[in-house]
Amino acid sequence: MKTLWLATQNAAKARFYRDVLGDLLAVSASTNSQRNSNVEETLDNAAINAQRKADAYYGRTERPVLGEDTSLCIPALDGLPGPAIRRWGGSLSDDVSDHEWMRFFFTQIAPLDTGAGVPCVKSHHYALRTHGRSASLKLDFPCRIVLRDYQAGHPFYGGPLSYVLKYEQFNRYENELSLLEKKGLFAPLRFFVEHEVLRRA
Repeated sequence: MKTLWLATQNAAKARFYRDVLGDLLAVSASTNSQRNSNVEETLDNAAINAQRKADAYYGRTERPVLGEDTSLCIPALDGLPGPAIRRWGGSLSDDVSDHEWMRFFFTQIAPLDTGAGVPCVKSHHYALRTHGRSASLKLDFPCRIVLRDYQAGHPFYGGPLSYVLKYEQFNRYENELSLLEKKGLFAPLRFFVEHEVLRRA
């Protein structure tokens, strides 16, 4: 089975893409912290970030590699936070703690929530490098941000506050999607990878 490398050190992200793509090819992720440590990411262009990740990893391995960057755009906040979700468009530092980030997130989102969640668009930008070729893909998912208070439940991000995304397509929470639903959402990515890595190999 052909192998696709992910330009990420995020274990959760690696597990997700193994679920989505694992029946097509073997999905591997870097455990070497030097792979992507020197990739400088922009605050406003997820497509460029994905390409930079793919280029940096491919330059070291010369194997098929998929770079990915995610953005979260909230229309009521003029598109913030965008690609720099963690840094909230540059308002926060790189070393902000999980708890501090979550509290800041709540201060921005809570005033917009009327009880039905806050409309947003979660976008995945992909760049694929393989055998000297480069291709890109963007997937947009209309969602709603649903705020939660876990003081009586399970803490998240080191504190009692949390949020989940509800996908409009299934009217289901992100963490409740079945494997079949995940593959359905990311069907364009599956076709993209199959075409670029398998059929053109």
